[in-house]
Order: sequence, then structure tokens, then C-alpha cells
Amino acid sequence: MDGFKPLSEVLESNAYSKMLVTVNTETGEKFPARIDEFHNAIQKFELNGNPPDDVRKHFDLARNLFLYTWFVYGFSTPAIGQAHASVEMALREKFKTLGMEVPRHPNLTKLLRAAIENGWIKDGGFPHLFTDEEPEFPFKKVERNPDGTDYCQLLLETMPGLRNSLAHGKNMVMTPGMALMPLNVCGRIIDQLFP
Repeated sequence: MDGFKPLSEVLESNAYSKMLVTVNTETGEKFPARIDEFHNAIQKFELNGNPPDDVRKHFDLARNLFLYTWFVYGFSTPAIGQAHASVEMALREKFKTLGMEVPRHPNLTKLLRAAIENGWIKDGGFPHLFTDEEPEFPFKKVERNPDGTDYCQLLLETMPGLRNSLAHGKNMVMTPGMALMPLNVCGRIIDQLFP
């Protein structure tokens, strides 16, 4: 990860962004990627549900951080940390919206477990599982059942650990490519909580 950018380089893309290419699928021709294409890719991860405004703004901060990885490669890591914090915020808001008491000492594990047990999130809310491609979270094979929770259980096993690694000062930088899936997953959880 690079150090603090000099003022003269603030609006320059980082070295990783300069290596990105767009491929014409018909001709195979490659072109340097452009920031507008990068923006369009991230824009697809907007929230489609109806969350409270504070949750939407919280998640949009994650998307904006991710957008700025174009300039600062290391922003992908805090972007994913912010996305995970948005999920925690959305889970707490779900309890409040339903007039339910938030679990004592609510952490991501307890909140996600409650969301699964209450049927607030199901595998069908993750459209990437139901494409012809293999799931992009290949730690385990999951049964592709829209009403099931195999994938949700996998998230319960993996998300809190990733979130804690990001929140507690580990020296970790995720490539922007690696960060896209967690950003998408966090958005789809929030969509399910507030359809």
C-alpha cells in the first residue's frame, strides 16, 4: 500500500487502476479501463430495498470509499469494513422497526444468527448464487435453494471474522476485485432486511 499521496498526484489513478482493462467481448480487443466504467460497476451495488435513510447513507459511504480505490488502492479495505458496519446497523434497525428488543451486546454474529432464525434473510436473496456460474464464495459448496439458509449459515461463519479483521487494525489490503463480492453480499443482506 502506498503512503500519503502528494497534492500533485491526488487526482491520479493508482498503479492498479492503470493496469485495469476493458475487453470487447466480440473482438477480444483490450482498452484501458476508464473511471466511468468503474463507477458504473459500483453503481450496480446500490440498495434495491427500502432501508431507513441512515442505513442507505451508511452503505453509500462504503460504495463511495470503494469508488475512490481508483485513486487510493487501499481504500477497498475500509470500504468493506464500512459495508459490514452498515449490515450491523441495518440489523439493529430491523429489530427496532419490528418493536423487538435488540440482543444484549449485539455483535455481527448474534445479529446475523437472529436474522437467519427469524427468516429475515434467505439464500434466495443472493442472486449471484442462482446464476449458471459457480458461487463466488467457494469456501464450501452450498445447496442452491431460494428458501434455504445454507449460504446464510456460511456467511454467519465467515463474515464476523472478516469484519473483526478489518475493524481491529490488521495490516490487510484487499484488492478491489476481492472487495466487490463482500460489498455485493452486504448490500443484498440489507435489501432482504428492508424489502
